[in-house]
Amino acid sequence: MDKSFWLVDGNSILYRSYYAIGPLSTPDGQPSNAAYGFTTTLFKLIQERNPSHLAITFDRKEPTFRHKLFSDYKIQRPPMPEDLVKQIPLIKEIIKTFPIVILEKPGYEADDVLATMSRRAEKENLNTFIVTGDKDILQLVGEKIKVYNSSHGFFYDAEKVKEKFGISPENIVDLIALMGDASDNIPGVFGVGEKTAVKLIKEFGSIENLYKNIDIAPQSPHLLSSPRRGEEGKERGKKWDVLADSLREKLIKGKEMAFLSKKLAILDLGVPLKASIADCRMKNPDYQKLKEIFQRLEFKRLVKVVDELARHCEPRSLSGRGNLNEDFLLFQPGKIYRMDEILRGLESFKSRLEDPDTEKIGFHLKEKLIQLAKKGVEVKGELFDLGVAEYLLNEKSPSPLILSPLGRGREGEGGIRTLRSRCLNDLQGKNLLSLFKEVEMPLIKVLAKMEMKGIFIDTGYLSSLSKKFGEKLKDLEREIYLASGEEFKINSPDQLRKILFEKLKLPPGKRTKKGYSTDSEVLKELSRIHHLPATLLEYRQLYKLKSTYIDALPKLVSQKDKRLHTSFNQIGTTTGRFSSSDPNLQNIPIRTERGSLIRKAFCAEGDYFLFSFDYSQIELRVLAHLSEDPSLREAFLNNRDIHAETASLIFNRETSPSLSPSPQSSPTLSLPLRWGGKKGGGKNRGGGITPEMRRIGKTVNFAVLYGMSGFGLAKELEIKREKADEFIRCYFEKYGRVKEYFQGTLEKAMKDIYVSTILGRRRYIPDLKSKNPTVRKFAERAAINMPVQGSSADILKLAMVKIEKDLTKNNLKSMMILTIHDELLFEGPEEEEEKLTKIVEDDMLNIIPLSVPIKVEIKKGKNWLDLTKI
Repeated sequence: MDKSFWLVDGNSILYRSYYAIGPLSTPDGQPSNAAYGFTTTLFKLIQERNPSHLAITFDRKEPTFRHKLFSDYKIQRPPMPEDLVKQIPLIKEIIKTFPIVILEKPGYEADDVLATMSRRAEKENLNTFIVTGDKDILQLVGEKIKVYNSSHGFFYDAEKVKEKFGISPENIVDLIALMGDASDNIPGVFGVGEKTAVKLIKEFGSIENLYKNIDIAPQSPHLLSSPRRGEEGKERGKKWDVLADSLREKLIKGKEMAFLSKKLAILDLGVPLKASIADCRMKNPDYQKLKEIFQRLEFKRLVKVVDELARHCEPRSLSGRGNLNEDFLLFQPGKIYRMDEILRGLESFKSRLEDPDTEKIGFHLKEKLIQLAKKGVEVKGELFDLGVAEYLLNEKSPSPLILSPLGRGREGEGGIRTLRSRCLNDLQGKNLLSLFKEVEMPLIKVLAKMEMKGIFIDTGYLSSLSKKFGEKLKDLEREIYLASGEEFKINSPDQLRKILFEKLKLPPGKRTKKGYSTDSEVLKELSRIHHLPATLLEYRQLYKLKSTYIDALPKLVSQKDKRLHTSFNQIGTTTGRFSSSDPNLQNIPIRTERGSLIRKAFCAEGDYFLFSFDYSQIELRVLAHLSEDPSLREAFLNNRDIHAETASLIFNRETSPSLSPSPQSSPTLSLPLRWGGKKGGGKNRGGGITPEMRRIGKTVNFAVLYGMSGFGLAKELEIKREKADEFIRCYFEKYGRVKEYFQGTLEKAMKDIYVSTILGRRRYIPDLKSKNPTVRKFAERAAINMPVQGSSADILKLAMVKIEKDLTKNNLKSMMILTIHDELLFEGPEEEEEKLTKIVEDDMLNIIPLSVPIKVEIKKGKNWLDLTKI
């Protein structure tokens, strides 16, 4: 993962949280509004920005060197509210439980600490982001340092500073010297405002140069243009054209205050801090302690957040945050090196890195392989990624082994070797060693290669699409304003609530803490009685597509090769499936016509083509194999459409001469009028399956597969609960062995507290014994689905390893570039089409033998949307 250091101005977040959230306290009177706001901000920062390093600064009560320079410094600031003072120890307790380093130093301000740490990080080549609303921090902005304005949600780089203030970051102190800073009571020059100060700085560059010229300039600026003054005088005359006599007098009178103000504004870069950059690495939170704190404060929503993170924390605990482990790479017994040490002395390490007989051990090996490949070094030999091993073994969250301190440098040799040995023994003891060595470890090199290759993005097309979507959004805005009778902020829930429920008097649905909900579910229901909610839904869908994908993707495209390089995470889910980030390509829309247009931007470069290989209904085929249901297996063995097959059961229709469900086993179900046809089937009765019926059959298939209840299915299909229950009953009457398989899986899971896949991958589900019915039901659905979904993931991963090996063996130019759900995407020349399709299809079909045939759909095209079957 990319390293980034986020430095947070704690006081800035503290005050903003306090005033943004109304009075809030525990039953015993402990005020908690600032603590709640501060914590939610912290969670959001960590989850959205994924920093590798993080630290929080606070101001101290003790006077600083600035108070000695100027006794009135910050004198106008009111004292901190008493109920905010009471929350500071509480907030610091929460911060330390994460655990995040708190940086503060008596005699120095938080801004000085931020300045010192950001400069240290800059020297270590870390991208640093300072979270604050203070203007004086902008003096630090540079290539590696940016300021994030948390109030307005944007970043200040050098260009943004110039755009906002008209000057460079290094001149911010000169700006404050002239105009002052009311928030800190820095005086500046009396009578000089921001516009004048900017104009002066643009002309003279600094206050030193300004006063150098002011001392030798005559009283009347026009005299400088006299021929007797020579060329030098003319040049000075031009500079002084910006000054009027009255301004000059103000500057001369305020000279002492200007230089004092500059001293007050300049941040100290040498605060003697004990903490190092390494100390600020993100570490694993103490989830149990956080939960206890949140329960004590009655932060119910945050308790749920912590529970969720604790259940699914593999990606977080193994993401590289705050783990000294990530810096280790072991080449041979007794030799451990930090990654930065290897990169500095690459020539001396190259032979060992490229030695196929030397095992490479460590954390985050994929990222290390990519780093080294960019330096021209191809890592060979077996890999042993300790993070992946821990992921396969993980019984609880967080994993105890991940938290094992390994120390630094060669002091960690014993620890890392011990950890490898323990992982190896445990993998073998749980029959996971084959999965680890034959699937997950070879996959690291496959994914590294895919990430480096990336996929070509047509940014011009996205720009055109953005314009079209923007125009459509404006049209929808006009429709919304017309329907509501006034203009308002469409994305504001508060304003929308007033329009829908107060002005239009529409019936409100569910209620939240902030008022009646305006989520998509509510709007969908309201669309039945008013056209405004339907327009709002269309607006939201379009707005999300534009902001999340169309406008965001071009910013992530590499300027070097015009390709998008996502990051694949093979340990990012509990089922073994891939996740991806920067961007998340697993969520690229396909279901809606507008959403699918985004896929057209994913192109083959030059004369090459894209080739798509997609497993057809792989999860249902795996279910047929695992459950051994004769009817389900027969449908696949005879190559029948399983979704139409299920539709025939619930609607009692014929799909083909070979299958005609009997009325006794599958009672006739009427098709709702909005789905087409007439009640009771009408003229269509017995006349085959319509596309809409097939869609319903498909929904039922996956509802059963994912353990969905009748209530959930009714909601999905927008039908009555009784009808949904009947659909599920009909399904299990036909596929009785599937129901038996699910029951058997649950019984075994209750005993073992885990379920496993075809290749032995495990998912531990302790919530199966929860006393909370909601939590337990969720766990039961996970237990039912994981063996099927996880086995499908195993099949795909194993196929990817085999395919990459065969492509290399046959010296093909074609490369695997993306994996999305059950689809593999390749880019290659047209002349390799026959060889590529044969290799990939053979490997995908035969990688794991099932009791039913596996099917692969193959397509080809110049972009991801316009693919045609081959």
